[in-house]
Amino acid sequence: TRAELEEIALAEADVARLKQKVAELHLQLDQQRQHHFGSLSDAYDQYQLLQKFQSQP
Repeated sequence: TRAELEEIALAEADVARLKQKVAELHLQLDQQRQHHFGSLSDAYDQYQLLQKFQSQP
């Protein structure tokens, strides 16, 4: 019936919106991971540099 078709169309639109939201969240998570790992890498580099200077006489 027409009502069922409208309900299906609304459900499909909801699914499309949810898929878009999932894609956005994946992108956001990837950006946060890159930032976090970049920060860890920078911190490790600073740690190594500090160790190098502390080991010098």
